[in-house]
Amino acid sequence: MRKIVAATKNTGKLAELRYIMRDWPLEVLSLQDIGLEDLEITETGTSFEENALQKARQVKAKTDYAVLSDDSGMCVDALNGEPGIYSARYGGDVPFSEKRQQLLRLMNWESDRKAHFMCAIAIIFEDGQEFTAEGRVDGQIAREERGEHGFGYDAIFQLADGRTFGEIEFEEKHNMSHRYLALKQMYEKLQDDKALRLFG
Repeated sequence: MRKIVAATKNTGKLAELRYIMRDWPLEVLSLQDIGLEDLEITETGTSFEENALQKARQVKAKTDYAVLSDDSGMCVDALNGEPGIYSARYGGDVPFSEKRQQLLRLMNWESDRKAHFMCAIAIIFEDGQEFTAEGRVDGQIAREERGEHGFGYDAIFQLADGRTFGEIEFEEKHNMSHRYLALKQMYEKLQDDKALRLFG
């Protein structure tokens, strides 16, 4: 089976990628699997797609394997799209539990609580071919944290049915999330590219 390296140090994201891609003809390796766990990966792009490509290119320069990268974040309408591409760094170098509380405080008096999660996926294959895809899920900022599942901002991102991503079981979330939708679009793109011979 062909192998692909996930350009992330986020264990929650790695678990999601492996689950969503479980039926792909690719084995998803971690940076640790190929000895690159100490690689410093920088993001200086102005969009999710730019950052995903940047991260994939930095890892691809260090390995002969294909590389997959994800850049994702939550965008809040009342905060002019923030945290957006800065979701992981928003609020400073503090745990996500504090980032969530900071964001809830900012939103305390806001009536417009609309928000969405965005995900951009970039894949660079062994021969250097690059592919990108995006996925989006709409929702709103909850009034309080709810749920023990997920990671990042999941516990404060509320869907139309009233549940937060933090209240949704792993398997259900990964058949509807922004990451799932981006990978679904990527899968369809790759299926159409017969030259890759990825799907037989």
